[in-house]
Amino acid sequence: MPRLSNYDHQRMGELAFQNFGEKRSSSSVRAYENISFWDEMVELARIFGNIQDLNRELVMGKLLQYDDLINRVTDLSSQLESWYTSLPEHIKFSEENLDRFRGVGVARTFLALHIGYHHYGSILYFQFLDETQSPTEVRKHFSSLCAYHAFSLSRLIMLSSHPKRECMPLYNAVGHCVVVSSSVLLHKLLFGEVEEIPTTRDHLESNFAALILLRKYWSNIDTMINRLQVFQNACKLSSDKAFQLDNRMLRFLLQYSMSVEEKTDVDTFIEQSNKIDRHIGIGDSLMASLLESQQSN
Repeated sequence: MPRLSNYDHQRMGELAFQNFGEKRSSSSVRAYENISFWDEMVELARIFGNIQDLNRELVMGKLLQYDDLINRVTDLSSQLESWYTSLPEHIKFSEENLDRFRGVGVARTFLALHIGYHHYGSILYFQFLDETQSPTEVRKHFSSLCAYHAFSLSRLIMLSSHPKRECMPLYNAVGHCVVVSSSVLLHKLLFGEVEEIPTTRDHLESNFAALILLRKYWSNIDTMINRLQVFQNACKLSSDKAFQLDNRMLRFLLQYSMSVEEKTDVDTFIEQSNKIDRHIGIGDSLMASLLESQQSN
């Protein structure tokens, strides 16, 4: 399907709309007036719809053959990466582009585009984190891509929330994207290589700080945090089932406004998490620290 931005039609970019009615705008603004992030989001949303369809088919048992699954994921992976590689260079993510768009007031829209890209990638490959499946080169590749997208999304949050920028998108859905990213990072923390632990912890801490910030604006962030809490609990106590794509996991990935399970008692969870974390040698639980900070706010 051709990009919406490739059609020969009169478009109004975000900056042109933002400055609509003004007689004059600065040269720096005029240079970007015809850029439309939403054009790119339309095509990205179409790919995401196909990813959702695939996950639902898996849960409903409509896609039973392993080869069929791999072929579908490979095709969607190709669509996702083709979308990104065909972006104009000035819309691809870089710190330079982020600072440029921040300077003209559309950094959050720019970031939302790339947060969506990495979130959809995380969801596409999430099932390949399942430790119960026989490891193959294809599964390992998809698992590494899941980690790549989760870390990349976290990096966007880290860069945009830095004090020198403070342009992190404050949309409600960003909280869900951060939770899914954090669930993948938790997997890396528990099952990854020892040398990866410090970097993974840094990214998790950045994600949790973002959730605390979003919590000031959106009351349902508490539900999202609880979902991550439940997920961590399941991951640590039943790691052989935590990443299987079933109805419960599908709700976790797609229905961010709904609870996955009944809320766990916070004090019990903190005590339990710290015991498990000390056992595996990674110190106090990051999730427990997050919950403790919530209680003190």
